[in-house]
Amino acid sequence: MIAKFIDDPYPVWNAIKGRLADDNGALVTVGDFLGIFDGERMAGAFLVKKWNEYCYELHGGVHPDYWGKGSEIVELAGRALFAGTPCLKIVAIIPEFNRLMRRCVEKLGMNQEGIVTKSFLKWTKLHDQYIYGVTKSEARMLRFNMKGV
Repeated sequence: MIAKFIDDPYPVWNAIKGRLADDNGALVTVGDFLGIFDGERMAGAFLVKKWNEYCYELHGGVHPDYWGKGSEIVELAGRALFAGTPCLKIVAIIPEFNRLMRRCVEKLGMNQEGIVTKSFLKWTKLHDQYIYGVTKSEARMLRFNMKGV
């Protein structure tokens, strides 16, 4: 699998749900997109938001055909950010009910760094969100295959 920055993951997955539009109806991009490809097929897509020059938030998902390989796909996204950008820290904010993704990032060695209480609305209920993070130096010592990065 390879990671590369892409213009827009939505056409690949034939999805428009959740896209933001401005007052004129034009679609708005709030960050950069990183795709994880298995040959020509997109296995995962991530929105990368810069908090500042060195800290990036990673938010995305794994295509259902690749469920079960989430750790590998998230790891590849993290390695691509650390290797190809000035990123020194990756942050992920995950709703409490998304236990699979929380387990995935924990398996990679990301640390839970905080909780934003009652900050995500789903099923007419406010849920907590967990903040996870890993630095480039921590990633070298963890599951991330950071040789040469």
